[in-house]
Amino acid sequence: KEDIASDAAQMDPVGPNAGESKVIRGGGYISVAAHTRSATRFHDPPNVSDEDLGFRVVMIRAKK
Repeated sequence: KEDIASDAAQMDPVGPNAGESKVIRGGGYISVAAHTRSATRFHDPPNVSDEDLGFRVVMIRAKK
């Protein structure tokens, strides 16, 4: 088993093999502003999905 304090474990933590809920970080595009912070946490059953949850797209303005 991987050492929980190792660099790899901190970069890509492995969750439990089974459980009753999963962690959702931040909100989606239809969430209220207070729920869009990446530090905000929610939970749902593992089999639940939603159209407004997933990765965030970021655009960086080109330097002039």
